Amino acid sequence: MSFTENMHRLSQHIADRREGRAAGLIALHGDVTSQLQDIQAELQGWSKAHQDMAQQQRTDLAGMKVGLHQTERQRRSVMDSLLAGLATAHQDMAQNQRELLAKGHIGLTNADKLRGSNVHAFMADMAAAHQRLAHQQAERLTKARGDLAQADRQRCSDTHAFLATTATAHHTLAHQQAERLVKARGELAQGEARRSVTMRDFLGHLSADHAGARREWRGLQATPHRNGRAGPTPNRPASQSQPSGNPGAAQDASANPGPGQATPELTALRNRAFEFLANHPDGTRPADLGKALGTSRPDTAGALRNLVHEGKAEKRGALYFAV
Repeated sequence: MSFTENMHRLSQHIADRREGRAAGLIALHGDVTSQLQDIQAELQGWSKAHQDMAQQQRTDLAGMKVGLHQTERQRRSVMDSLLAGLATAHQDMAQNQRELLAKGHIGLTNADKLRGSNVHAFMADMAAAHQRLAHQQAERLTKARGDLAQADRQRCSDTHAFLATTATAHHTLAHQQAERLVKARGELAQGEARRSVTMRDFLGHLSADHAGARREWRGLQATPHRNGRAGPTPNRPASQSQPSGNPGAAQDASANPGPGQATPELTALRNRAFEFLANHPDGTRPADLGKALGTSRPDTAGALRNLVHEGKAEKRGALYFAV
């Protein structure tokens, strides 16, 4: 197989892998967009349910106020009727007393002539009858006032109980909605963090593959020509081949990758460190991070420096936080 065919197959292989990763990125973006739309629809549904319940509570309160006003009007009507009846009874009693007094005066005039001694007895009977009527009126008035006071206390008690029940139901609903919102936000944040970690892993592996392809390409270019044809030296990695005029350059580039040529190990360590920081929003010390990841202190410090340099983490005092 000629060198041209080898290069054509290598270029075709690189293009196929790039198209596959691009299709995966598009599918991942579609899934995340669909999840965000579902969450927004659910939040809108919760907001509408809250508005409907608030409207229902306002309607119930308005109906209760109308009922209270109607009850108050009925109570006043009953009170007015009772007072009117008492006034009528008092007038009738006064009229009866006047008639009795008139009859008594006539009787006294006649009796004065006939029975002078019976006048005092008649007056005593009249006084006793007047006292009995006054006592009966006082009892009726006291009973009416007691009934009105009891009805007013019952109405106030029912109103306070209804308001307390309504307030409790409103607080319970608000607490449940707050818990659901906090849970939904937490799940959304966790999903976003996992998506970000997955995307960074994918981009890190893609960057590592591109870096390896560049090294292989440079190794192919740096291979010495033999018999007018070029090709890599058998059983020798391209990253260790040394082009003439610059010995050891390819090996140094492979051993010490720059910021744009991170190795898969360093990329994986940064991604694991970022995922650990994202899952601990209260902050993490470098020692705790290294213990959790099982890495040495220099590797942990290097991963944190890279994350801060890339804007994915920040340091506050002795703690590191995911951005």
